[in-house]
Amino acid sequence: MYKLRFFLLRILGIPYTKLMRNLDFIYLKDDVFTQMGTRSYENGAKVWRWTESKIVIGNYCSIARDVNFITDHGSHLSSSIANFPLLDSFFSKDHIFSDGESKKNKLKKMIPNQSITIGNDVWLGMGVYILPGVKIGNGVTIAASSVVTKDIPDYAVVGGVPAQILKMKHTPEVINALNEIAWWNWTENEIKQRIDDFHKPLDLFVEKYKK
Repeated sequence: MYKLRFFLLRILGIPYTKLMRNLDFIYLKDDVFTQMGTRSYENGAKVWRWTESKIVIGNYCSIARDVNFITDHGSHLSSSIANFPLLDSFFSKDHIFSDGESKKNKLKKMIPNQSITIGNDVWLGMGVYILPGVKIGNGVTIAASSVVTKDIPDYAVVGGVPAQILKMKHTPEVINALNEIAWWNWTENEIKQRIDDFHKPLDLFVEKYKK
């Protein structure tokens, strides 16, 4: 539905961000700036955005209910002087400043695109918040209600507000081996044929498929 609306808005010359601002959020499945990998699924996750920042989600990711992706800071800049969105509040959308620059262009320079990148085989628990610019590695598990404010390395288990590493799932050697095996890039037929191996001890799986 939203992709059709996006197409119609482009024909009419209406910025898509105007629609986003009116709705406050877009469901992840409808967000035209989100790329979902093979077999990745979600349960009503939401995207909060005011720019065209990308969300890239890898293969075989599990995204629970009420996960929120916040792709940018809107007009709330991390200034040491003021948090309040002064520029956005004091000037109309069509305002032109004395230097000839429009409010739109000034905001565009002040609010950077901050893409979110999710690796492969990542599990995001219920109610997780992902903040702007975050990169999450392969095989990561994020506990419910966590707020992810910074990058997370491969195969970490994280939780809390802000999210902290609780433990690493494997040794660095095993993590490197799993990333080299990259089972998430196998064809679906290959996964089906090898499904029993996924339920065997990890060391046997790594020994069999490591390069």
